[in-house]
Amino acid sequence: MRLPGPIDDRRSRSRVPSGVIIGIGALVVVGAVVWFTRGGVESNDDATADGSPTEADPVSSVGALQADGSLLVRLSPPARLLDTRVGKTTIDGEFAGSGAIAADAVVELPVRGRSGSSSETGLVAVTITATAGPDPSDIVVQPCGHQPGAAPSVRVRAEATAVRNLLVPLGADGSICVAPTAPVDVVVDAVAFADQGAVRPFPNPVRVVDSTADGVTADGKFAGVGVRPESSTLRVPLASRFNGLADVGALLISLSTVAPLDSGEATVFAPESTPDSPLIEYEAGATERSIGLVPVGASGELCLRTTGRTDVVVHLLALVPSSVVAPVASTTDAECPDQAMFPGRRLVALYGTERSERLGVLGEQSPSDAAARLAEIAEPWRAGAEPVLPAFELIATLATGTPEDRGVYNLRSSPEFVQEYLDVARRHGYYLILDLQPGQSDFLTEAKYYEEFLRQPDVGLALDPEWRTPPPARPKGGLVGQVDAAEVNQVIDYVAQLVAEEDLPEKLLVVHQFQDRMVTNRDLLVERPGVAVVIHMDGFGDRSNKLESYDVVRAEPPFDMGLKLFYDEDTDLLGATEVLGGLFDPVPVVVTYQ
Repeated sequence: MRLPGPIDDRRSRSRVPSGVIIGIGALVVVGAVVWFTRGGVESNDDATADGSPTEADPVSSVGALQADGSLLVRLSPPARLLDTRVGKTTIDGEFAGSGAIAADAVVELPVRGRSGSSSETGLVAVTITATAGPDPSDIVVQPCGHQPGAAPSVRVRAEATAVRNLLVPLGADGSICVAPTAPVDVVVDAVAFADQGAVRPFPNPVRVVDSTADGVTADGKFAGVGVRPESSTLRVPLASRFNGLADVGALLISLSTVAPLDSGEATVFAPESTPDSPLIEYEAGATERSIGLVPVGASGELCLRTTGRTDVVVHLLALVPSSVVAPVASTTDAECPDQAMFPGRRLVALYGTERSERLGVLGEQSPSDAAARLAEIAEPWRAGAEPVLPAFELIATLATGTPEDRGVYNLRSSPEFVQEYLDVARRHGYYLILDLQPGQSDFLTEAKYYEEFLRQPDVGLALDPEWRTPPPARPKGGLVGQVDAAEVNQVIDYVAQLVAEEDLPEKLLVVHQFQDRMVTNRDLLVERPGVAVVIHMDGFGDRSNKLESYDVVRAEPPFDMGLKLFYDEDTDLLGATEVLGGLFDPVPVVVTYQ
């Protein structure tokens, strides 16, 4: 996909460039936080949200030049230039309290000379907060003097509030015009000024990440991928997805943290560089927006780092030529941190399926109730040094005692059934593991059935050889199946291929085992980039039996170990303190409850 050509008219810095306004938030120079809103109402392009406009201090404040003052000047706090709400004020008392703007009216809003900054260059970054009455409204914000009929800058539903961040070229007289199609209260805050000769806006923002449930991106990737887990980094390829990034030294990006579940910090940076400070500091429930000027290295990637669970939205807003900014390292080997599944985190999972309470604790309640239960179960494990990633280990293919329709003694889950669990997992920042009990099928065949899910960044795989039984045996219990390493390697290669094709972070592949015979020729298991293989001891019994079985199946690096805990079958159920305290060597990185 080719990026839209940037608006570029560098013949005169005072001339209004052709093209349309693009959406952005606050402006930030590399590694330095400039400004961010707190507790505001989020709107993703045409989306709207109920709520009240964010209050801002209307007191004048001169914007401080950042490290690259030739490109960006910020206002801290933002300068309120318009507030039509009755009883409200602005930075200078002008354009305040006049009441809703009438349908088809045009407000010519002076900007230059009012912000308190001495560096009011050709592009102004503004936050528009619009609250509609009984009728929805489309609002155009553009340089005064432009022809009517431009696309709406903000769309707001009836009786709702929408927030949009815009980068607007100033008109020849230093003003911008605001024109709604239906009566609406409007608040305009000037956030920053950008050098029109260096920052080259795209005609429209290019959305490259939208993790929200109904998220949409320019090319369909990184859309609807769910709440980012605790202490995670999302690698966001750009060069491999879009053309048009040659000779680009930096990108102006917009970052939003949407309805966070936890408090935390978020930033975007190139893998060749290290950010000095977060781009956004967010609190649980409070949507935040900010802008960063991020260097682009030879990797053509961005790293999106979040510490607390939150949805995220990232837009590309403008580019800066490599001739304007200092270059970053030219290596193509740089990687975003924390892309490996382990070390650095521990998965704590519920195992089973909703088909039956006898098939594990995951099936004892609805997916939503299971998510709440998992949050409680995972809490004691947070005493360890690593962040905890809760997970559902869903029995996707279930071994049966009868041939079923395909004659291979298993039942597959429908895509709708799997999607229900994935949707719930994503709402909570959890991981989903698809567990395969193939019966008389094979693991690769069953894995490929779920390929649409395995192409997602937050879905892993588990192979259960106990229920891999050759004809004419039937998986009725009492007969422990087995698999050869060659078949497991086929799955490892397949998963590695998906990871490479989709630019995914490392994906989890669990191999269940509690007897040596369950995985024949295990010493021939292969290691592949993008796949974290965990040998998972899932035998039950008293503590001595579990320790003995753990020793029998113990894996050596590069493979990690996992452990299953059984509420009903285990004697004297082990707790997090005991497992983390060194009772098992090595300490398991995946712990599953059944």
